[in-house]
Amino acid sequence: MRKHIKIWIVVLGIVIVAAVGLWKISNASTKDTKTAESSNKTEVIAATSAVSNPFSYQGTDGLTGYDVELLNAIFKGSKKYKLTWETVEFASILSGLDSGRYTVGANNFSSNEERREKYLFSDPIVKNPNVMVVRSDSDISSLSDLAGKKAVTEVGNSGATILEDYNSQNPDDTINITYTKEDLSSQFLAIENGTYDVRIVSKISAEQLIKQNGYDDLKIVSLTAEETGNLDVNSYFLLANNEEGEKIQKFINKRLKTLRENGTWEKISEEFFDENNLPDEE
Repeated sequence: MRKHIKIWIVVLGIVIVAAVGLWKISNASTKDTKTAESSNKTEVIAATSAVSNPFSYQGTDGLTGYDVELLNAIFKGSKKYKLTWETVEFASILSGLDSGRYTVGANNFSSNEERREKYLFSDPIVKNPNVMVVRSDSDISSLSDLAGKKAVTEVGNSGATILEDYNSQNPDDTINITYTKEDLSSQFLAIENGTYDVRIVSKISAEQLIKQNGYDDLKIVSLTAEETGNLDVNSYFLLANNEEGEKIQKFINKRLKTLRENGTWEKISEEFFDENNLPDEE
């Protein structure tokens, strides 16, 4: 009897060792498969400035913002693409798209003729018209009131385009434009302190920053479609104008439709804007 028990113990031990060995092999195989799948994915590099709250900024847990989280949601679960981010200065996003270093630019990009000629655009991702941010006691109520005033902006954005177009059309009554690399919060503070008179920026950015930072001495002044040169009120992801960019453009647009249908897109808008700012369906 004891002999039989010893035999069964030995057999049971062999079975357990074999089972553990098979589990380890299976687990290693699964990890290898996942690694292989990840390594076989096409890397898509997205660039952003991370100084355009609430669209792109450094949060407590790293890079976040509306554009960032929407693009993350678009690529989430993709079997073909792997999304990676690079944080660079605003102008470097555009030059990186030009050179092909980046495939996607995500930085609250509006549309203008020059950009349409150079880059591919995703479908609209947010409805966000341009406005003027001025001091609360300012008498500025229209674009023409900026003649002789001091405006602050960044190179290449839609606000700069509006200011530059005005100056080219009104050479005798120009706006004094200062280009800066400072973030919007610093620019708003400089307006409040009297260093500058105005910043033309997207409505959502203006509302969020004034609210979050308590800029009680600033106010928002709307711009008419005529004053902005009938600029598109929507924002987009920009893509490199090449074969890879065309593929990613189709992928993004397809996933945007899915995210609208399943409610994920609206949740992201509510998270960062406290309201639904999705663009109109085409």
